[in-house]
Amino acid sequence: MSDRSPEETPEETLPADPAPEADEAPASAQEEQGPVGDDETIAALEQDLPADDAAVGPAPIRRKTAQAPVKKASPTRKRKDAEAEHEHVDPYKAKNPAHFVRQSADELKKVVWPTWPALVRYFFAVLAFVLFVIVYVSALDSLFGWSLLQLLGKQ
Repeated sequence: MSDRSPEETPEETLPADPAPEADEAPASAQEEQGPVGDDETIAALEQDLPADDAAVGPAPIRRKTAQAPVKKASPTRKRKDAEAEHEHVDPYKAKNPAHFVRQSADELKKVVWPTWPALVRYFFAVLAFVLFVIVYVSALDSLFGWSLLQLLGKQ
């Protein structure tokens, strides 16, 4: 199709009900000639299309592998040297088990605990979901067991 609108290219629009003209050949003569009108329409439409550039293809990618690598001023650091620079004290690292318990208790004090009605709602939501999964998996197990017995036969 062309980029132009039907108003700009009236020759591309086909009439809804073409009126037969008096100088047209009878139907049998048109059948012998074939769909000439369609061929002409397709040829006119193809003229508006851009040419295929498939033979040309995209330009190849040129890689610059012939150049020597850039020399660095100093060699790459060893891992242990880099870690030593970034070594910092972790404030959450416990020094002993008692310190760990104190830190855990302090973190638990920061937790926002749910209210009792919210806890009950969450409990029943989880219970309903778990029961649904149990029923679903049981149904699949029964279905596959029944289908294998039907397929392989009872022994």
